[in-house]
Amino acid sequence: MKKNILLFIIFILVQTTTLLSQDKKKSWWKENTSISGYVKYLNTASFRDLDNITSDNMIHNRINFKMYINDNFTYDMQVRNRILWGESLTSPYFKDYINVKNDLDLSAFLIDEQALLFHSKIDRLSLTYNTGNWEFKIGRQRINWGKTWAWNTNDLFNAYNLLDFDYEERPGSDAVSILYNYVASSLVQAAYSYGKDLDHSIIALRQQFSIKSYDIQLIEANYKTDIALGIGWEGYIKNAGFKGESTLFIPKDDNSEKKTAVLTALSMDYFFKNGLMVLGSVLYNSDGITDSNAFNIQYFLGESLSARNLMPNILSFILQNNLQINPASSASIGIMYMYDFKALALLPNYSYSIKENWDIDFNGQLFFGKQNDKFSNIQNALYLRLRYSY
Repeated sequence: MKKNILLFIIFILVQTTTLLSQDKKKSWWKENTSISGYVKYLNTASFRDLDNITSDNMIHNRINFKMYINDNFTYDMQVRNRILWGESLTSPYFKDYINVKNDLDLSAFLIDEQALLFHSKIDRLSLTYNTGNWEFKIGRQRINWGKTWAWNTNDLFNAYNLLDFDYEERPGSDAVSILYNYVASSLVQAAYSYGKDLDHSIIALRQQFSIKSYDIQLIEANYKTDIALGIGWEGYIKNAGFKGESTLFIPKDDNSEKKTAVLTALSMDYFFKNGLMVLGSVLYNSDGITDSNAFNIQYFLGESLSARNLMPNILSFILQNNLQINPASSASIGIMYMYDFKALALLPNYSYSIKENWDIDFNGQLFFGKQNDKFSNIQNALYLRLRYSY
C-alpha cells in the first residue's frame, strides 16, 4: 500500500511539472526542466509449433524527467510503467519475471489481477553535481562500464539480458559514484552500490587511459562475495572496431562452493559503404556448463543476469548484420550460437519509421537445440511493436 501511494505521489509530481513546464509564464520551469519518453504497444506470439500459440500484450510507458537546478546540480527521475495481459499471466513465475527488484524496492503492482497486471517502477532517481573535472552522483543510476557490443564482463553494476530488446535503457543500480576526468580520455571513477552487508554490495574503482589509439580501463572491485579484477579496451584494427573486456572473479571465502572464474568478451564491427554493418562477438565463461542436455530456454527469459554469469555455458558466439535500407527502414539478422549446448537462436528484425515520432518494428527469437538426441526447433517468439516517442 505504501509503495502504491509513493508511486501515485510521484506520478502527480511529474504531471504537475509537465504542466508547469508548458506554461510560458513559468520561464524557469520551461528552461530548466524536460519531459521525454514513449508509449509502446507490444504483441508477442510464442509457440513451438502452430498447434499451440500463446499470445501476450503489453503497453509500455516511460516518463523521463530532468531538472537542471543550476549550473552544477541535475535531478533525474525516470518511471517505467507496464500494463500486461495475455496467456502468460497464468504462469506462477511470470510476476517474478516482471518484478525484478533492486535492494531498495521502488516498484509496485498497481493492478494485480489474474488476467491483468499494471507494474510501475522508478528505475532512475538520482542527483548529480558537476564542478570542473569532477562529477558526483547519488541515487538510482546506470553505471555502464561495458566496452563490447553483446556481453559486458566489466559491467559489474548493471548486467543485462541481451535478448531483452524492449528495455533499451537497461537496469540501474542504487549507488554513489564519484568521477574525475584528469586529461582527455582519462579518468578515475569510484562507485558503491548499496547492499545490506559487504557480501551484498559492490565497491569498485575504475581507471581509464589511452595508449596510442586504444582506450584502456582497469577495474578492481569487491563484487559481493568475490574480488573482481578487470580490464577492457576499445580501438581499431585498420577500419574495423575492436573491443574487449575480461574480468577475473575470485571468491573471498576459501570454502565457497563457487570457483574462481574468468569471463572474457571480444567484439568487432565493420561498416560498409552501402549501409551494411557487421558485428561479431564471442564470450568465454570458464565456469560455464558443458553438458549439452542442460540447455533450458527459461534461462534467457529473465530481465537481468550477473556479470559473473552472463551466459550459462562456456563458449558463446553472436554474429549480426544490420542494413539501413533507406532513411525510414532498416533490417537486421542475428545468429547466436551456444557451442557447449549445441544450440542456436535466430534473431531477425525489421524497423520502419511511419512518420516523425512513430515507429513500428518486427522482432523474432527462434531457438533451436538438441532434444532426445535430435536437433530441432524448440521454442519461438514473434514480436510486433508500435512506438510513439515524445
